[in-house]
Amino acid sequence: MKILLRAIVHRNGIKFEGINYYHPALHQWIGQYVIFQTKKRHLYVNVYTIEGEYICKAKADYFMETPATQQKCASCPYYPQAGNKLRRL
Repeated sequence: MKILLRAIVHRNGIKFEGINYYHPALHQWIGQYVIFQTKKRHLYVNVYTIEGEYICKAKADYFMETPATQQKCASCPYYPQAGNKLRRL
């Protein structure tokens, strides 16, 4: 069952149930309301203007760390080593 929801776009996209959904096309909509269509815990959401015009297909956890980025930042003390948790500042 798909549902339509309204949300304000922030710099990290749309937040729904603790998950950020982002697409670069959302940048021009920061601070404005949009409508998005989703299923619970879906990997992508379709984003529309309030008037119903399609904007983009935003990806869940777009900014989430991946093993590849963790390896690149292995020497940085603010990024976790394999198996360690991220330290809070």
